[in-house]
Amino acid sequence: MKILHLFWAALSVLLLASSGFAFFKPHTRRQCYAANGACKLIKCPSPMLQIGKCGILRKCCKSPM
Repeated sequence: MKILHLFWAALSVLLLASSGFAFFKPHTRRQCYAANGACKLIKCPSPMLQIGKCGILRKCCKSPM
């Protein structure tokens, strides 16, 4: 029984830790705007970082601050 309790404790810690590392990447224009981003053509301007895509050629960019 002790091994079963240890297994459940380790499994619950693993699941809780893995949920915190999930990162949502926008795939549509609506998702990009919901993530406080902006859709830019081909590449993001210098201070902005790419966080996802808005389409084939458009990138979802977000300010680092």
